[in-house]
Amino acid sequence: MTLNMIRLAYTTPFWSDSQRIRTHRLEFHHRAFKGALMSSYWCSGKGDVIEDWCRCDLNAFDENGLPSCSPLPQPVLRLSPNVEPSSTVVSLEWYDVQPAIGTKVSDYILHHKKVDEYTDTDLYTGE
Repeated sequence: MTLNMIRLAYTTPFWSDSQRIRTHRLEFHHRAFKGALMSSYWCSGKGDVIEDWCRCDLNAFDENGLPSCSPLPQPVLRLSPNVEPSSTVVSLEWYDVQPAIGTKVSDYILHHKKVDEYTDTDLYTGE
């Protein structure tokens, strides 16, 4: 007798059909609202969030054909604390979404030149 009561408890619905429909509608609206919010935040409102990336809408491409719905953050350049800058050497590091991806040491020579005329071509070519 007890076994039959347990089976009935698992198979008998506790909610009526109208309660199930209301719950289903709430879940649907919650998922739709969450999708719209994530699209607005991660994809600039021009695409759908799928797992951890944006699927851009057809109108979310710039004139070069690149997707503009989720612009990538620009890398940040800064002086490298590992290499001491001098009068001829500057060391730059760049950071992206990931940790530091590289260091570039650039050697440069300062040129001082008196400009007689502004049409001097050497001034613009760097020679």
